[in-house]
Amino acid sequence: MGLIKKNKGNEKKTISLQSLKRNSGRLATRKVAFPLIFDLASTKPIEENKVIFLELRLPALSNSFQELYDELTRNYDLNIHCHFFRIGFVTKDEQYKRFKEFIEDAATAKYLIYAEGSDVHACIKKRKGQHIMNTWHAAGAFKRFGLSTADKLFGDSYEEAKCFPSHGDYDMVTVSSPEVVWAYAEAMDKKDNPECIKPIGLSRTDVFYRQETIDSAYEHLYDIMPQARGKKVISYAPTFRGRSAQALTPDMLDVGKFYDELKDDYVLIFKHHPIVHNRPQIPAQYSDFCVDFTDFLTIEELICVTDIMIADYSSTIFEYSIFEKPMVFFAYDLYNYFDWRGFYYNYDELTPGPVCFTNKEVIDYIKHVDERFDKAEVHAFRERFMSSCDGHATERIMKEFFEPSIENYRRKNSLTGVYHSYPDWIETFGEKKATLEKRIKIRNEIAPSYKKECAQGIKNGSVVLIADYLVGNGVFSSVRKELQNNKNFELHEKLVFDENDKAGLQSNAKILASAQYIIVAGEPYILRMIDVRPETKIIQICPEVLPIRPRWNNDPAVQAGVNYEDKKEFPIHSKYDVVMAVTSGDDELYTKNYPLKENGTVWHMGNVCMDVFKNEEFMNASKKMLEEKYPVTKGKKVILLLNIIRDGIGAHIERLLLQMHEEFARDYVVLVKADESNKPISFPDYLQGFALSVNMSPSQCIAAADIVVGDYGSDIYGAVVAGKEFYRWMPDKGTYVKSQDWNMDILGIFPESICESNDELINKLMETKNMSSEEVLKKQNDLYEGFKEKYLNGCDGLVSKRLVERIAK
Repeated sequence: MGLIKKNKGNEKKTISLQSLKRNSGRLATRKVAFPLIFDLASTKPIEENKVIFLELRLPALSNSFQELYDELTRNYDLNIHCHFFRIGFVTKDEQYKRFKEFIEDAATAKYLIYAEGSDVHACIKKRKGQHIMNTWHAAGAFKRFGLSTADKLFGDSYEEAKCFPSHGDYDMVTVSSPEVVWAYAEAMDKKDNPECIKPIGLSRTDVFYRQETIDSAYEHLYDIMPQARGKKVISYAPTFRGRSAQALTPDMLDVGKFYDELKDDYVLIFKHHPIVHNRPQIPAQYSDFCVDFTDFLTIEELICVTDIMIADYSSTIFEYSIFEKPMVFFAYDLYNYFDWRGFYYNYDELTPGPVCFTNKEVIDYIKHVDERFDKAEVHAFRERFMSSCDGHATERIMKEFFEPSIENYRRKNSLTGVYHSYPDWIETFGEKKATLEKRIKIRNEIAPSYKKECAQGIKNGSVVLIADYLVGNGVFSSVRKELQNNKNFELHEKLVFDENDKAGLQSNAKILASAQYIIVAGEPYILRMIDVRPETKIIQICPEVLPIRPRWNNDPAVQAGVNYEDKKEFPIHSKYDVVMAVTSGDDELYTKNYPLKENGTVWHMGNVCMDVFKNEEFMNASKKMLEEKYPVTKGKKVILLLNIIRDGIGAHIERLLLQMHEEFARDYVVLVKADESNKPISFPDYLQGFALSVNMSPSQCIAAADIVVGDYGSDIYGAVVAGKEFYRWMPDKGTYVKSQDWNMDILGIFPESICESNDELINKLMETKNMSSEEVLKKQNDLYEGFKEKYLNGCDGLVSKRLVERIAK
């Protein structure tokens, strides 16, 4: 006996009682809870400028979305939301929370853009006026997916696939050529509406037609693997095995055999599927020949730099065919994989290269590739499966998917930046929404209270210290001490803005309204909530020391409205009476980040954040704290890695630590500063006790360390003020510097400190390993002299004293 529903046609959707029991939770959410949540949220009108991108597993926007996201952000002022389910990487409760937040948000979106199938987004019924597109995350049609895998080992049963479909009512599905429309119609159950499958190309493939993309990919490769210069690149990029939630990677390729036969002319690079959990380790003896680039190169970069691709069942071959280069198929488990998942085309007939079952066969083909490679075969494959991918797919998608009304939101002046890296998964959409609502509630209470209190006069000597939440009040430690020691001032700090404490907010409004001076670090939200009265002088201490990067309204992400609602509700409008600067020749850069009032001025007196590094009490207390929290540091020299959090940095750090362990494990420990969320970084077992993830402030870490290794930040220059041994390690210099926006020439600042590779850094550390502390100090002082004079002038430990004396006059 079964449960039967009729669809619009005559086909019956049947699911057995056994399947119902097995899928009871799925039934409750996909058939009841989620549609109900969507319907309730649909009582609100559709927001005409709201676009949603949905990422199922990855922690950032995938290549399926990046071109579209940047196109929309550069040219239109839209409210773009990005949701990250992180399926398989967060708890079930966390997943459900993210599902629910997406469904509520989706109800009022004009445009919904997906790249995969999911019974979560497919269970909601599209509202009139909404548009849904699936850009699909793969080109061509290789291994089966969706309904095509029903009743296979990989997929659901047919009855479950029909009851819990992964694809809903799409306006458009983009595919790479007319040849594969039938396969997508089958997989997505669109045989009654194949017109929604549009062979207009994949947005993600446009990058392959840009020379700057190819040049940048090679530069990135050589940054990480300089030994690849002058050699050909073999890439192995296998697809995963098993189900997505427990994805495994194959480990049958024998690196040793490839090394023995091909090391003179080739390098071998691996890139595993992003959702796998079991990457095999490459033996250390082959490190000059073979590197795992999974965390370093994007798949686009890999495709651009590859001379010969070892493939299996991955759809990467379709994009790689654009370059019409050799492919060889290492299909040692072909028959098992066919039973597991199956293919849309006969495997032997489809593959534009030899199918091999052993390492020996693959190596033999590569050794004779010049005479065996059939370029015409690859060209025919490309024409058949990639004919719509010509470098203009994004243009066609913009014209066909979005309504003409989107032109109402076109920017007067288009932007030029790259913005797709800004959205991240760490804070959920619901958390961001709750934070915004909390701030709105605070503003609605404190703004009128502040305005009312301004009817009273200011209080001479009243000083308020406020730091942006990303900076923290710790930057005021030396200023605080000087103010407390001066009887002319009444100090107010650590103000708490609790949306549920009306009396507290009114009290804070009174304090702010009566302040003679507000000294700020960064751009705290409270200054976005009120219009500070002109009698109150606002002093900006510039916590970033040097204006290396554009900040606040000068930040391209803020200008682009990446956080649309935040920018709308809390526009940055502060102007300062005083901006404190270290260098006298860079006033324009400081005031781009922190604009002055009409009669405002720049004070060249150093940076108050640097005072602590001349404070012996702070330095000793930081060392003591480190040893108490991490006893393993006692009696050892301490190296601090203080690095900007960015894509791939974790893998870079792990490789560096592995090399450092060989030379320094006996007498040193390495501190790695936890990221901005203060979540500890985990290390492999072999690094335990040598590498420590520390939860201390950057200033405390610098003070406690003997050697400081930074990169692109400016807080690291505290090490120079403190007289520490100091280096800037930039293994990704070539690509990272080009990918970011800078106010200053980051490579022109103290170039003597830059180490471009692990070997260069380790060699410099080895030079000083056996020196006395006096010898190291003399060497460092000689190195620092010009840099300190130009960039850290006045950072003598007395900056806060001079500041307080000046405002006391």
